[in-house]
Amino acid sequence: MKQWTLMMLLAGLAGCSQVDSAGPTTASEDPASAAAVEADSGSGGDAASADQSPHPAELWQPGTHVTLEIPEMHCPFVCYPKAKETLEGLDGIASVELVPQKEEGVIDDRRVIVTVDGPVSPETVIAALDQAELPGARVDAAQEPAAE
Repeated sequence: MKQWTLMMLLAGLAGCSQVDSAGPTTASEDPASAAAVEADSGSGGDAASADQSPHPAELWQPGTHVTLEIPEMHCPFVCYPKAKETLEGLDGIASVELVPQKEEGVIDDRRVIVTVDGPVSPETVIAALDQAELPGARVDAAQEPAAE
């Protein structure tokens, strides 16, 4: 059993060391610009379209549930804990959960659900993941709390 666990850990580490063919992200890249370009590219120009990404100047408010896609999150042993720790370390983030996976011990859906407990900007979240060496994250959906 110990050998299997060690093999899974080593396989996870090897999967986490994959480098994007576009090259590493540099600190000089502007995550806010990248988020704005990405938000504009899928919205058809209409801010009220089906794209649920928040406007780059917006803050997510308490009670919001945000689904983030993290393409560089390859394994549940190193990558997901790194993403979870990074995000939960931000002011305004209450919790981070991996979406349900098809197979235990394998990440086949690279999305997490973030619960917001204070104002936080999408740019701050994306920049934190970039700094944690999990580049390319994007907002998949954001659900504001229901009005009372």
